Amino acid sequence: MRHRIENEGRRARRTATAALAGAVLAAGAAVAGAQEFDLLVHGGFVFDGSGNPAIRADLGIRGGEVVAVGRLAGKDGVSAGRSIDAAGLFVAPGWVDLHSHADRSLVGDDLR
Repeated sequence: MRHRIENEGRRARRTATAALAGAVLAAGAAVAGAQEFDLLVHGGFVFDGSGNPAIRADLGIRGGEVVAVGRLAGKDGVSAGRSIDAAGLFVAPGWVDLHSHADRSLVGDDLR
């Protein structure tokens, strides 16, 4: 039973990875024409939120939204108003909630 569950998990991860790879390739193909971005984040390790390992990719952002993912930097016809070199950094597009209540101990009566 345990092996069957592990195999199903591996199959689901492979399927999700294949879907992400397809999306990245499609985004790369869409770059064939000229594209203008407000912001280009390039060279980072991108997490897509699915639990899969990060992939090295660039993000093209226009109007506050991610509109392209893939190898964008350095391609003909790709330009951006601003560029961020994310080499060696992790990139998590979207909103990440780092909120916690760890500060409650600072205002409690039991400070020592």
